Amino acid sequence: MPAEDPSALSTALMGCYGIGISRIIGAVAEICRDKDGLQWPEALAPWTCVIIQSQDVASEGEELYDSITPILGSDNVILDDRQESIGFKIHDAKRIGYPYIVICGKDSKTSNLFEVIKRRTGETDKVERSKLLPLFQELNSK
Repeated sequence: MPAEDPSALSTALMGCYGIGISRIIGAVAEICRDKDGLQWPEALAPWTCVIIQSQDVASEGEELYDSITPILGSDNVILDDRQESIGFKIHDAKRIGYPYIVICGKDSKTSNLFEVIKRRTGETDKVERSKLLPLFQELNSK
């Protein structure tokens, strides 16, 4: 027979091994980075895509945001409309580590081309607007 009464109430103790969300984020930040900044995996990224617009083509960036948001969801797309230079915004986006960076610059207005940077691979592609939405539909289906 146990020394204590088995039917008596006792305080339950809970242990923790210290593997929480903050440690996972820290580990990902340590492993998934390069000289330019973080490279978030799509599953953990705060946003999947950032749209950077220059001051000249603000309406293009907003239209693109409105067309991508229904595909990826409003919680996966962010529009960088700060009053900063486009180079500053691109550098900032690379440091933050968005998986996909879409740049609306002068080419967007004149030749309907958007620059897409895939952060994990470092690839930079010029994509026509008509092919941009299918690209994000394909990403969303994965």
